[in-house]
Amino acid sequence: MMNRYNLALTLFLILVLNKSNLASTTSFVVTNHGLVQGKVSHILNGDIHSFLGIRYAQPPTNNLRFKPALPWTQNWQGIYNATYYKSSCPQYSSKWNCLDYNKELLNSQPISEDCLYLNIYTPIPNVAGNKSVLVWFHNGDFNCGSGSLWDPSALASTEEMVIVTVNYRLGALGFLTSGQDSNTDSEIPANLALRDQQLALTWIKDNIVRFGGRSNDIGIVGSSAGAISVGLHTVIPSSGSLFTSAILQSGTPLSPHAIKTKNQAQIIFQQFTSATNCSRNTLNLTIECLQSLSISTISQQQEAILSQFPQAFTPVIDGQFIPDDPKVLLSSGQFNKVQIMLGSNMNDGSKYLAPLPNITKGLSRAAFKTNIVAQFSNFNNVTLSAMIYKYTDWTNKTSLFSNRAEYEKLYNDYYYAKPIVETANLYSSYVTTYMYVFAYRTESDTYFPSYYGVAHSMEIPYVFGYPLLKPNNLKLNYTEHEERISKHLMSLWGSFIYDRSPISRVSTINWQPYVADTRLYCYINTVNSEIRSFYIADRVEFWNTLIPQINIPLQIGTSSPCSTVTQPSNLSTNSPNFTTTQSSNLSSPIILIENSTSTFDDDVTGSGSMSPFPIDFSESSLSTSDIPTRAQTTTHDTSYPTQAQSCSDIQMMKTIFMICTFALAGIIGVLIIIIIILIIKLKKSKTAVA
Repeated sequence: MMNRYNLALTLFLILVLNKSNLASTTSFVVTNHGLVQGKVSHILNGDIHSFLGIRYAQPPTNNLRFKPALPWTQNWQGIYNATYYKSSCPQYSSKWNCLDYNKELLNSQPISEDCLYLNIYTPIPNVAGNKSVLVWFHNGDFNCGSGSLWDPSALASTEEMVIVTVNYRLGALGFLTSGQDSNTDSEIPANLALRDQQLALTWIKDNIVRFGGRSNDIGIVGSSAGAISVGLHTVIPSSGSLFTSAILQSGTPLSPHAIKTKNQAQIIFQQFTSATNCSRNTLNLTIECLQSLSISTISQQQEAILSQFPQAFTPVIDGQFIPDDPKVLLSSGQFNKVQIMLGSNMNDGSKYLAPLPNITKGLSRAAFKTNIVAQFSNFNNVTLSAMIYKYTDWTNKTSLFSNRAEYEKLYNDYYYAKPIVETANLYSSYVTTYMYVFAYRTESDTYFPSYYGVAHSMEIPYVFGYPLLKPNNLKLNYTEHEERISKHLMSLWGSFIYDRSPISRVSTINWQPYVADTRLYCYINTVNSEIRSFYIADRVEFWNTLIPQINIPLQIGTSSPCSTVTQPSNLSTNSPNFTTTQSSNLSSPIILIENSTSTFDDDVTGSGSMSPFPIDFSESSLSTSDIPTRAQTTTHDTSYPTQAQSCSDIQMMKTIFMICTFALAGIIGVLIIIIIILIIKLKKSKTAVA
């Protein structure tokens, strides 16, 4: 903290500098750590003061690697230069987890472990805080991205608010954990990246008044992984005092790829330490080895693991920082009570088309089924049957384009629509909640093929005013209509942060809160958005109502990898990459084994048994050839790396053991009968002799 002499000197320097010729291009603010120099840009309605790359934590390097970040407590040496972006965090960028229009910017920035910085954009610094604050957590599947990916200057200018974007650790550096129960130095705690975000929020709350923001009026906003982060902070008790509203764009804490269990995290830890040759006799020695590795070695092994298990490095239910399954916490009202806005894009699921070969030509029927079985490898065969049936265009089931469209719908519904509606139902039981669906595709967009539709993250440029800002790194020619749509979204987002009520200055839309009974949501496809109800209800309820009753996936990370466990949580239909627990209701009327008229191969059902699903699949190509065997799949199995791979062997051993047990019991029974007969005969013979 600054002493009085330094504070007086700093204030004098601000007066001098702001009176000088530098005032038109630079800006100065006093923080708790000293004087910070930013830059001034004229954006749309006025000047925006940008303070870029402000350090909020000590560098998480050397012995601080794989440890919770420590707050920055020192004073700056001289004037802190905040006129340029600092390093982004080390990351893994694949074709489909980091958007093409982000990569050019990412590639132009330095990468370093010393990356815990934030960026502030404000209309009026050095004024007693009177502006609402929006804090942005970036997208990127927790594996790539940066706080500098998106320039929010237009939103800050148009809505006259202070906006902060945040860097946080990614991949293994942000989510590897030893999975221990205690918070000691001899462990790697879970959720380091979320702890980074929390530390940034603490810094913002302590310092934002100097930048014109209100410390008691902070809204946290994010898209995709950023939205999952926002949702998780609503259930993290220690984050409760740090924000007052939340917006979740295309992601929630109930998303199938949002979280993993402690057991799953421990398995990944074992895989990672083995791959890096850091497995040691004690955890302390293992951590010391991990801290000594080069960043290139860490990145290389991280990439190898992610290529097989895309959700390896994600948040963990550790029982402490995240105290329980988010669904349990939300259902019971154990979360930070702030007003919520959440939604998704109409075709969020199209991002999952990217890894498929020759997808531009469509998707064959065989590839459609093969990929579903491969990617949802922990789902039972009844569930796979239902999924393939539900997501088939029966009027044109052999069409390559129809199969591609249905494949996108399946992934969109499972990863986005289902959890968005389920989360809205839970939030709205306790706090005012608004839901939206973004349904407008940019006319000139060349980053996403036309068959991607309204793709994942396509709403972000509109929220940040890119159609008006027209940044050089985004090669799009926005129309005047799209400029109005951007103004529409900026006013909705801005008014929600300001007043907790989304109101548009360019539309007369009357957006009513979401409640489970009516499920009202704002359908945004033009400036004149519509209020609709029950978003794709038949498809959403397929996942939220039907699937939990018929799917009994394998439990992992237990002493019996082939067992199932009942658990009332959102993990019941978790990501196909995470084989998890499942709550089932086998007495449900929909389970009608005797009514099924179709049989499947032994490879499909395990024993050639009839499918316990009340639909005749015999004509619908869901017969023996419809669901390919696991061995036939061509894409890699993204199931979690556990004992589940040897489950069939264990089941066979169990079967043999049971047969032997029954046989032995039978033999013993026969012997007992023989002995009894002999005893009876012996008694009779003795009686006869007597």
